[in-house]
Amino acid sequence: MHFENEKFDIIWLSGQSNAAGSGYGPVQEEHLPDGVLYRMYGSGKYIDGEWVLPLPTEIGIEESDSRKKYDFAISFAREYCKRGLLAEGRKILIVDTALGATGFVRGHWRPQDPACIRMHQMLDAALAMNPENRVVAMLWHQGESDAARDVDEETHYKNLSALLHGVRAKAGVVPIITGDFCAQWKAQNAEKCAPVIRAIRRVMADMGGAFADTADLPSNEQDKTEEPDQIHFSRRSLEILGKRFFAAYENIKKDWENGHEYMSV
Repeated sequence: MHFENEKFDIIWLSGQSNAAGSGYGPVQEEHLPDGVLYRMYGSGKYIDGEWVLPLPTEIGIEESDSRKKYDFAISFAREYCKRGLLAEGRKILIVDTALGATGFVRGHWRPQDPACIRMHQMLDAALAMNPENRVVAMLWHQGESDAARDVDEETHYKNLSALLHGVRAKAGVVPIITGDFCAQWKAQNAEKCAPVIRAIRRVMADMGGAFADTADLPSNEQDKTEEPDQIHFSRRSLEILGKRFFAAYENIKKDWENGHEYMSV
């Protein structure tokens, strides 16, 4: 397929493992290849607890198939199509730059760090394929790694703000949506999580983004999946979270259409 002949609405997806999709268990609605939804991926291997990210990034594109990979960007994209937002003759491309077990203080997402450079190379490639390609949404979920390392509020605020402003410099002023941590893990690490969550909320408020609630979304352990853990949303939860991200996206767009540049959060 010659992707330079396709016009893509781009969903930028980034963050750590809950963005990458670490949920297990069944979902109600599989997403199988349909000629509409595609995913861009970049090279990189996780070896002995560290990411090896060769630069420049080797990039590939394939049709999205939830039997291979599922994350909240899929249910977000499905809602985007259901609401009739995908114009005739266009397709959706998830630029998937998420990497599990990554954080700012671990040396991944600051401007000089390899995951951040890789992310920008992938976004550049997606936009360069066709001058009519456009980013329509920025979906971010990260912070557990930094919380576990006792990062303070101001440090996380500055790091996240710099990253998202850097992406917007390329993508334009498009809606940004993020969400809270998995409630089970957050409750067990409340003191560590609080400053990071406050920082994320502040960044969303400053940039006119939205922060989705996740208090009722079960973990892999709570959903009794085949890979039980407490920090990751189950696959069922990821499907719901993508719909919540899309509802927040719609609210932001409505607010902008009513003459308000940013939605207060």
